[in-house]
Amino acid sequence: MTQLQALAVWMSVIAAGHVALQVNVIINRRREKVGLGDGGNSRVLRAVRIHGNYLEQIPFTFAAFGLMSFAATPVWIVHAIGVMFVAARIAHAVGLSGSSGISRGRLFGVIGTWIVLVLAYSTALIRLFVIG
Repeated sequence: MTQLQALAVWMSVIAAGHVALQVNVIINRRREKVGLGDGGNSRVLRAVRIHGNYLEQIPFTFAAFGLMSFAATPVWIVHAIGVMFVAARIAHAVGLSGSSGISRGRLFGVIGTWIVLVLAYSTALIRLFVIG
């Protein structure tokens, strides 16, 4: 598998997560009869925030994966970072769906996402500027 193929795989997986969380918002809005926004409904608000929190991470993650691909990062590293990102975002979504307060899932999700971004950008920079 090439770096570009690995990039396509992880962008597709991450986009599928976005669609799944969008569908969750729609299901909750229909169940609670909310046409726009959250309608003051805590269940809908939570679904919207789970989706929003996920969506906020996608541009930076896509950019990091693109840089890793451009930098010819070994495919196994791209896959490892992809697995870590998806696991972190699932943990965050599960944690937030169970509690609007602090939870292990949310904590793991946030810290895991930060680690992924630092690793991905660092890997790309090292490969571009140090290893060459």
